[in-house]
Amino acid sequence: MKKLFFVSIIVFQSVMIFAQEFQVPMNYKLETEEECIEQESNILAAINWLNNNPMNVENVKQWESVYKFLWEWAGNVPYLSITFGNTAEPAFKGNAEIGIIYVGGYVQYALTTREFDNKNEQIIAGIEAIVDYYTTHRKELKKNSTLEKFVKLQKEEKLREYILKNERKNASR
Repeated sequence: MKKLFFVSIIVFQSVMIFAQEFQVPMNYKLETEEECIEQESNILAAINWLNNNPMNVENVKQWESVYKFLWEWAGNVPYLSITFGNTAEPAFKGNAEIGIIYVGGYVQYALTTREFDNKNEQIIAGIEAIVDYYTTHRKELKKNSTLEKFVKLQKEEKLREYILKNERKNASR
């Protein structure tokens, strides 16, 4: 039991150190599918870094650099098309970084499952990512009624159902 605890502490510290030290690759190119594929592990690391480091005065330049890297990759990757969905959009008001956190959750789902066409699951993953980010970094963010609603629905284990119902309803319009 003590060994498991010790190993858990080491792994957690390693993840935290890695998350704090992520640097955008130098001279990267995202012009071809192969170049986008080559950057997938860096994209996952960038998403992890963004999720663990709320934007503040100490890291604004790093945040903007990582944000730009993820946004550029998402805009150039030919095998994944990001859909914001009508459910997520109101959550972006007042907190500039929430949009890229959504993109990160969306992309992370697609890259880890290799399901590039499962829009509903990608939207759910994006919204769950912003709920987790908002819950974790609430003190640094402006209050947002949509995010507060999402947090409540997640606690009640109804968020997924709400998203699917809302996306179906909006798709039929």
